Amino acid sequence: YTVSNWWEKDRFIEILALGERDVLFGTVYWKDTPITPTELHSLIQESHFVAVPRRIRRDNYLLFSKGGFTKELEKEAKKKTETVVLYSLDNI
Repeated sequence: YTVSNWWEKDRFIEILALGERDVLFGTVYWKDTPITPTELHSLIQESHFVAVPRRIRRDNYLLFSKGGFTKELEKEAKKKTETVVLYSLDNI
């Protein structure tokens, strides 16, 4: 994997990792309240602006959160066809 971040004008993704066949988009939320599906949707939306090589076949999303995640987000993450990984301070 090649790991970096990505930005373009007013768009920013904190973690961008390119592999041979997949890409990982990640972000970190350092707030005390659980994050909601809105933050996942925002990351997915921002990822659409990243130009990735044609060989890439799979998108993966990684969210780190100090305050954890809402049950709604945990359920939605399990339903996604893409891989969505949620890390809080409790499981790091």
